[in-house]
Amino acid sequence: MKGDVFEFYPEVTTETVDEVYALTADKVIFSPLSTRIDLTIDYPAKMDENDSWPWFDFSVVDDNGHVYDKLKLQTGMDGNYGHHMVLTLPPMDTIPKSFTLKPSHRNNEGFSEEIKELELVVPLNTSK
Repeated sequence: MKGDVFEFYPEVTTETVDEVYALTADKVIFSPLSTRIDLTIDYPAKMDENDSWPWFDFSVVDDNGHVYDKLKLQTGMDGNYGHHMVLTLPPMDTIPKSFTLKPSHRNNEGFSEEIKELELVVPLNTSK
């Protein structure tokens, strides 16, 4: 597959008011095959010890209002106890000016509940 690859390093972070969780957008890559968003998720070290680290679901909205979720968004983690998460979206013909990441989790009743305070705007204006 031939085509240009564009990388952005926004390094923007948000955290919960109680500073228990933090979310950082490290890198965004646009390629002919996909759009990839690399995230770092920080949480208390004791969650590593008992494997109770959080799994966040995400939806992603670009600056034009296009929503990427469910079948338009794949998520995965590496072997680092969930501290590194990758969001994969379809390839894009035009690079948006920003993405808004909207994390959510399952509440006690099993319903998806947005975590508004971890919502993160990822600007895409500086490439390296």
